[in-house]
Amino acid sequence: MRRFPLAALVALLTAAPAATAQQMQPTWFTIIADHVDIANMPAFEEASREFTELFEDKGVEGMSWITITGPDLGYTYAVPGMGPEDMGSMNAEWSAVMSSLGDAGSRLQAKSDALVSSREMYYLLLRPDLSFRPEAVGFTPSEPHRTYLQFRVLPAKVAEFEASARAWAEAYGRHGRHCRRRSMRRSGRTTPG
Repeated sequence: MRRFPLAALVALLTAAPAATAQQMQPTWFTIIADHVDIANMPAFEEASREFTELFEDKGVEGMSWITITGPDLGYTYAVPGMGPEDMGSMNAEWSAVMSSLGDAGSRLQAKSDALVSSREMYYLLLRPDLSFRPEAVGFTPSEPHRTYLQFRVLPAKVAEFEASARAWAEAYGRHGRHCRRRSMRRSGRTTPG
């Protein structure tokens, strides 16, 4: 259970290096985001480090998450392989782990919860079929920062957006990513074609 400060949510798109977009399957992630006021960030990070150390000291296994931070993201915890249908089992697993940690776990959770100004939870789905080179996306402690783009798509436009994303991935695959900005500016196009 290691935490990496990341500048982007795109790090969630981690995959085995040898896989291709067609070999990769869609994968769910449960996302929990803690938003902390700037003044409370040092204390929150210290409480988070203590919490992680307690998990390691007690030898907690079978539970892991990735921590992502950024100005708009707060402290976002991504739990890979857990989607909407896993909520009950995830809560049961968390309760069992917290029970095994005893008073120290309860104290640290209360300490960090008191520093959180708001919390949200949602799900993300890795879509390798709409991604360009998803096998190359990942993170390591030596390269922890990422840039991300977030698209908010109207429900009526989802199919059109997915078709456009596939076309972009195919165009990048054919032509490489080096000329994308220059050629788009010159042509004035917003979609490949």
